[in-house]
Amino acid sequence: MLTNLYLAIGDTGQSIGYARMAWGVAPGDPRIALTLGLLYERRGEPGAARELYLVALDKYPDVIELR
Repeated sequence: MLTNLYLAIGDTGQSIGYARMAWGVAPGDPRIALTLGLLYERRGEPGAARELYLVALDKYPDVIELR
């Protein structure tokens, strides 16, 4: 995923851009929600991150890392 490539080189903004494109193609996908949540948290946007974590948690309520 291009999101991971840009994150690896330290370009969080570009990484978020690609993750948002993926979200547009597959809205509600918990893997993308988790990725976006982590990116927003890294960028200092905890409110946006929390909303996306809740999407992922709704799909996978038993995953302890999401709690």
